[in-house]
Amino acid sequence: MIRTLSPLLAALLGTALIVGCADHAMDSPGSEALVYAEQHRFDLRPKGQDVSTMKAKVSELVAQFDADASRLALHHAPSWGPQAKQLRQALLTDGLNPARITLIEDSQLDTPISLRVSLWKTLVGECSAHRLDQPYARLGCAVDANRVTHTRHPDSLAKGGQ
Repeated sequence: MIRTLSPLLAALLGTALIVGCADHAMDSPGSEALVYAEQHRFDLRPKGQDVSTMKAKVSELVAQFDADASRLALHHAPSWGPQAKQLRQALLTDGLNPARITLIEDSQLDTPISLRVSLWKTLVGECSAHRLDQPYARLGCAVDANRVTHTRHPDSLAKGGQ
């Protein structure tokens, strides 16, 4: 008698588990994010050819941005090449990554030196609070939103990298 009830009992329990777990559809995990480029331009008009005052100003401007996420370009007039190199060296002395600083000679420039700061920003939607007594349609939203927000170079997400 017990042997005949075991398969029937197992079938009933299996059916109850399947029906009990399938009470709502699950959305695909994750969140959406807006990734956009932010560009800043600072035209520097020094008095004379002295770079010492410009070093402090450039360091002050760069300190406003996340050094690891920003790309810096020092555009300079052709006659200002040596001064631009000195400014780049001052930024390196401040601890910036050399791969993130480029010098660009620009004969169309209105000022002797122009600092361009480019960085990527991410904007993620707010994840709703999770209640244990209700299904959570956006499972993984907070984890995915945090991952996207803390990605060092969001432009790599748009290119399919990490």
